[in-house]
Amino acid sequence: MKHFEQFLKMNEGKWLTQSTIYDLNTNNKISFQSQIISKIGYSNSKQIDLESLLNSEDNYFTNSISVVKNNIRETSVNYFLNPQYDQEIKGYRGKFIRYNTSIDVKNILEGYFVLQADGSFILNSKYKELQIYEKYQFVSNNLRLYINITKQFGFSIITAFNSDIRI
Repeated sequence: MKHFEQFLKMNEGKWLTQSTIYDLNTNNKISFQSQIISKIGYSNSKQIDLESLLNSEDNYFTNSISVVKNNIRETSVNYFLNPQYDQEIKGYRGKFIRYNTSIDVKNILEGYFVLQADGSFILNSKYKELQIYEKYQFVSNNLRLYINITKQFGFSIITAFNSDIRI
C-alpha cells in the first residue's frame, strides 16, 4: 500500500496545466491553461454521499481536485479509489469512481485503474457508448503528463494531452 500512497501524495499540491484536446471527427483543436489544486484524503465509504454507488464496506482513498479553467468556470472532481496489490503486475489495481460537479454538469463515472510498478497510473472506463482510456505519468516530482483517448463504438473520436507543472 505504501507505493500507492506515495503516488497519491505526489499528486498533492497546486499544478499549472496546459491542455490540448483534438476532436478527430471535425479536426478541431482546443488548447487552454488551467490551475489544479489536488488534495488527498482517506475516507470510509460510509462517510460519503455516494454510499449506495460504492456497494462496499471497504475503505476508499479520496482524491478531491478543484479545477479552475481560464478563471471562468470551477469544476470539482472527487475520485474514490479502492486499491488491491497485484503480484503479477507488481502494482495495484482496483475500482474507481469519479464524481464530477460543475455549474452545468454533474456526472458519475465508474471504471478500473492500474498503478504499474513504473509509476504510470491508467484508468479505463465506459460512459454510455464511450470507452475512455486515461494515463498519468510522472516525469519528475514537478512534471506530470496525461493522455486521454476516447472511443465511440470502437473508433477513436477524441484525444487529449496535458502537461502539468507543480507551482
